[in-house]
Amino acid sequence: MPDTHRTCEVCGIKERHLNEKRFFARFPLDVNRCKEWVKIVGKEDLAYLQVHMLHDLKHVCEVHFSRRDFTKSKKRLKKRAVPKLNLTPPPLRDEILFQFLQLNSQADVTPQGQFEVQAVPSDSMPASSSQHSSLEKMDVTPQGQFEVQAVPSASMPTSSSQSSSLEKNVTTRSQQKESESQIRKRKLEDVDVTPRKRKLLSELRKTKCTLASLKKSAKLIDNLSSEFLKEIVTSALKNQKLNPVEMAIDLYFTAGSAPCRVVLLVAAALDLQLNLKPLNLWEREQLQADFLKLNPQHTVPTIVDEGFPLWESRAISRYLVNKYGGDSSSLYPKDLMARALVDQRLDFDIGTLYPRFAQYFYPQVFGGAKPDAAALKKLEEALVFLNAFLEGQKYVTGDVLTIADLSLVATISTIDAAEISLKSYPNVEKWFELMKTTAPDYQNANQKGIDEFKKLIAQMKAKTEL
Repeated sequence: MPDTHRTCEVCGIKERHLNEKRFFARFPLDVNRCKEWVKIVGKEDLAYLQVHMLHDLKHVCEVHFSRRDFTKSKKRLKKRAVPKLNLTPPPLRDEILFQFLQLNSQADVTPQGQFEVQAVPSDSMPASSSQHSSLEKMDVTPQGQFEVQAVPSASMPTSSSQSSSLEKNVTTRSQQKESESQIRKRKLEDVDVTPRKRKLLSELRKTKCTLASLKKSAKLIDNLSSEFLKEIVTSALKNQKLNPVEMAIDLYFTAGSAPCRVVLLVAAALDLQLNLKPLNLWEREQLQADFLKLNPQHTVPTIVDEGFPLWESRAISRYLVNKYGGDSSSLYPKDLMARALVDQRLDFDIGTLYPRFAQYFYPQVFGGAKPDAAALKKLEEALVFLNAFLEGQKYVTGDVLTIADLSLVATISTIDAAEISLKSYPNVEKWFELMKTTAPDYQNANQKGIDEFKKLIAQMKAKTEL
């Protein structure tokens, strides 16, 4: 898999969204070590994947390891390294990990393994009595379509008779992968429903995730950890023949608006597809009858998701993460105190920082008023508060990016565009530079709007100076 598609299973950051180089560690091949990683990462779907699939497809980024976990060059992890920093989901329960161990007791040879596993069509390879004595059947699916057989690995001594029988039955790794691929391609109605698969279907229902919502972004399907769940969704979508353009979330917005940029930043962090519908407020398009039916307050941003209209940028942000972020999303954590802190920072932005900026700056731009020293002092006080929030922290609530950061960076970038200096607030300056490189798709989601805002400022100043 290309490096540009690596994603951290803990914080969800995607390598293609990073402007800085970051180390992404593979899940280990050793079953016991891999079990510890799965437990700590806390994503239940990982417990239903075999070790070799975890190793090939899943990663954890460097922010979840301590410096001691790396070699001096920081290009490799030490053998016993386990992620332990900035872990938002709770560890998996022992019963789930037991299922993981059961699944991988039938997996390919690991560094400490003793058996290799084959998926062999049960009716295509009749076994002789001598073969049955050398091959121990480990599991048979309810419909008897496939058998999983444990075969002594090359590290175990075998007799010549055993070797001759094994040579006829042991498939190569490439053949096994081809067999697994064929299994995944089987029609949905032909797949036997084991307890594991029923559990995955139950989890999908619990999330209240609809086919329409999944269709809005193919990346949501790609990010599903379970291959079986991905198969179910893909097959169902093909049967439904949904139009991805019709099912996208509508966003009514104005280029340059800080609240609209908050929604764009959150959508980028979630990899959501948006159907952008610009409104020209100067032409009073927000007062058209069709839009007033959606939003009687005629404000932007406004979204329409499956016929459900919602406005106010921070409410939209919470809604999008709650619906599309998954149970393990760190953008809006489930932990009560962590979420309360995110809410406090969001309320500080919408109730203190942004209003004080608007009260100071907008009368000058849109009304030609002179700068108000008292209003500037109130804005500076709010920036002092934000600087204090960031003391000793990477982001505004700790070491993990949240929707509070995405909301506040839209405001701070607007303040910066208005040529209000941030030099007196070193923590804010440092955080602002970090956000430019770590906020997903910052250039398109925020910087383009800032450039539009600067153009607007220049136009309005030109009018007021005449």
